[in-house]
Amino acid sequence: GTAGVNTPLTIDGITVKVTGFEQKNVTASIAGIVGTDANHKFLFPEVTVQNGTDRAFYLGGASHFMLLVDGKEVTYSVPYATAAAWYYKHTLLDQDTNYSVPAGKERSGALAYAVPTDWKQAELRFFPDLSDTNKFITFILTSR
Repeated sequence: GTAGVNTPLTIDGITVKVTGFEQKNVTASIAGIVGTDANHKFLFPEVTVQNGTDRAFYLGGASHFMLLVDGKEVTYSVPYATAAAWYYKHTLLDQDTNYSVPAGKERSGALAYAVPTDWKQAELRFFPDLSDTNKFITFILTSR
């Protein structure tokens, strides 16, 4: 299925909802000199994953998610997960939960991607089973 922001979708007992998203300039500070990447910005989809199954759901790495921006795949990078932590209290994916969502529980947080500054539409795809990439749900985000 496909949904927009704040509309939950369920696949294989896992309910996912994009509750919103933030955009931030891509900046770096080296030796006190601050630089900005004018061609990109950070896009932080805020996501809630609820496990409606009777077993823990492994949510390891960003491999369960794919972001397409204006029809092109955006590569998720580990440094951007660190960037998400700068703006949020926690990222969606981290080691303190052993990368899992216990049965009957949920986890919320942010993913982080670097996207072109002039992006128009993004599709955030969630894959519940990494061995079946033909089965996914999609959330549509529109630039503001």
